[in-house]
Amino acid sequence: RTKTVNVGAGPVAIDVDTSTNKIFVANRAGSSVTVIDGATNATSTIALHGTPTSIAVNSVTHMIYAPIDTFMGNYTYGAVELIDEATNTVTDLDKGIIGTGLTIDSVTNKIYVANLVQTIVSVTVFDGTDNSYSYVGDASGPIAIDTVTNKVFVANLEGSLIYIDG
Repeated sequence: RTKTVNVGAGPVAIDVDTSTNKIFVANRAGSSVTVIDGATNATSTIALHGTPTSIAVNSVTHMIYAPIDTFMGNYTYGAVELIDEATNTVTDLDKGIIGTGLTIDSVTNKIYVANLVQTIVSVTVFDGTDNSYSYVGDASGPIAIDTVTNKVFVANLEGSLIYIDG
C-alpha cells in the first residue's frame, strides 16, 4: 500500500525524526523544507535562506541541519542552516561553506558536513551543544558515520575514501 504526499519543488534529500514521527524533505528548487507529520500526513513548509543540498535530523535534540547554497553575483555562497524542530526557527551557522554531504552522530552530538570552500575541501565538525565548529580532513563528497566505532567516512572527489576518528 502506498500514499502520496505533495512536497515542495525539487526535493533532494529526506530524513526522519523517529522520536517525533516527522519527516523532513529538503526542496532545492523551492529553497525550503517540507515537514510531514507521519501520523496524519499533514504538511507545513519552512523557508530557508538558500537552496538546500542535503538534510539531517538529530532525533535526540530535535535539531535539523541543512547545508544551503545561493548564488550572489559571480560566486556561490553557502552556509549550514540549523532548524529548531519545536519552533521552526532557522539560524545560519557556518557561513561560507558549500555542503556536499552531511551526517550526524546523535550519540556524541557531533554534526559532520563535507564541504567546499572555494577550491579547498574539508569536513566541518559542529558541536551540537553550542554550535561551535572546526575543520578537519581533506575530502568533500558523500559522508557517513559508524556510531559504534565513532569513525566518519568521506568520499574524496578524486576517487579515494578518508576516515576521521570522531
